[in-house]
Amino acid sequence: MKLGITLAEAAPLEGSVAKSATIAGDETLSIPLKLDLAISNLSLLGLKLPATCAGTEALALGLQQNLTREELLSKGFSFAGTTTIPKLRCEGTFLGPFLGIALSALLSGPENAYALKITAPGG
Repeated sequence: MKLGITLAEAAPLEGSVAKSATIAGDETLSIPLKLDLAISNLSLLGLKLPATCAGTEALALGLQQNLTREELLSKGFSFAGTTTIPKLRCEGTFLGPFLGIALSALLSGPENAYALKITAPGG
């Protein structure tokens, strides 16, 4: 099955940078990111299925990284972890509800790995 997946910001992006009290020059960057999940293109064996699907709640990525000040300001950095993919709700022809159940059984659940790289401007 081939999926065209779209992720869009579900809430305003807010985070914090905290200085380390014990290691001079170290910072902790924390960004709780929430993303809406949508499947805009479904195809099976080369046939496009007439349905669109969306997650029933947002994906949550708890991004936290310890960095030096230089890394925070000038270099790219990466986050990795796991998230829970929510159940999917599909709409379209009569197949929609059945696709939602099938895709939820195949894809949703905890411990789904993700990796995200943020690059510095000009990096």
